[in-house]
Amino acid sequence: MLPHSWIWGHLPLLMQFGKKRPADTNALHITNFLMDNYAELSPGHGDKPVPPVFYLDVWPVNEPMMIVVDSDLAAQFTQDPSPLPKHRAYQAIVGPLTGGEDLLASRGEFWKFWRPRFNPGFRPKVLQALIPDLLEEALVFLDVLERRVGPNGTWGEVYPLEADTINLTFDTIARATL
Repeated sequence: MLPHSWIWGHLPLLMQFGKKRPADTNALHITNFLMDNYAELSPGHGDKPVPPVFYLDVWPVNEPMMIVVDSDLAAQFTQDPSPLPKHRAYQAIVGPLTGGEDLLASRGEFWKFWRPRFNPGFRPKVLQALIPDLLEEALVFLDVLERRVGPNGTWGEVYPLEADTINLTFDTIARATL
């Protein structure tokens, strides 16, 4: 475990993260920060490899959490043989939009009934057949980004990516499903 304070938990780590990143950096980049700076953040661990799981106690900012950085371990949490219970935040965020009748927020019998019906769409052959269409959507997105770049490839104006990435997401999903 990374150095922990009984009073502050791992909040000092978040402060270090904040000092080394722009103020508007997405909090999900904490994973890369922990991996890239593990030796510095965890004195006394010498040349030991980065652990596959980080425990972060960030109360009262958020609930304590585990950050899994190993793909095999992540597969155990999400796939083998039945996934762990979903966090209540899924139901709190997505539930009001869907009434709980979706694969993200649902649990139990509803999930068990519907999930296998979507599995054929995620077979490797099906996904590989979609690659040309998805690349075409990615190239459209790249064109949008290139129009935002300054002259001769210099930095352009700072702008929000949200609308453009939402369009990419919807276009990609539409191409894949239709």
